[in-house]
Parts: sequence; structure tokens; C-alpha cells
Amino acid sequence: MKTYKPLLVLLVTLFAFSSFVPLPNDRKKLLVRKWKPVKMEVNGKIEEEGNDDEADMEFKAGGKLFSEGEKVGSWKLKADNKSLVIYLDDDNEEATMTIEKLTKKVLILGVTMEGNSAKMYFKAM
Repeated sequence: MKTYKPLLVLLVTLFAFSSFVPLPNDRKKLLVRKWKPVKMEVNGKIEEEGNDDEADMEFKAGGKLFSEGEKVGSWKLKADNKSLVIYLDDDNEEATMTIEKLTKKVLILGVTMEGNSAKMYFKAM
């Protein structure tokens, strides 16, 4: 039994830790909800603070993206489950963003464009 005890402790520890790490489907489930912008950083400086007039963003389970109740585009997670691709209907453009943090209450997206890096902070509604 003494030889099995360290193995048992290791397995229990791994199981306990793995329950806190979101699985790929969990990340998608966490993303599917309404998000309110809180702030935006460009090159490490706060450019814009969220206010009550900021438009919300809602990710629907079917891959549709809504803002203020209207469909504005679509979205999908890349295979790595760390990148989010957003397609905007008006511009016929797509943007790939890195999911830097995703919990039930917080979403932080990062993007680099034209030599500038930006982070967008959201809170769940």
C-alpha cells in the first residue's frame, strides 16, 4: 500500500486541479452570453473607459454576434480555443483576437493591428 499512496495522492491532486481548468467546450459556454465593455487599452494606456452608453456584445451559441439586440456578425473559436474570430457583417471583415482571460464574469480580448496592441475588457451582464 505504501507504493500506491504517492500515486493516489498524485491522481487526486491532478483531478482536483483539472476541475479548475476550463475545457474547450467550457470556454465556448463561458463565452456565450452578453458582455458589457469596461475599458480599452492601446499600447498599455487606457484609451477609453466604459460607460452606460457603450454597446453590449452578445455571443449566441449558434455563432451569431449581436449588439443592442441586432445581429452584427458572427464568431467562432479557433481549434486552439485561445483565439476568437469575429466576422462583421457591415465591413465584410474578420478580426482574430486572443482570449487573454475568460471567466463567468470577465472577458479580456487582445488584438494586434498595424503595430498597435489593444486589450478590450468586458464584464458579463
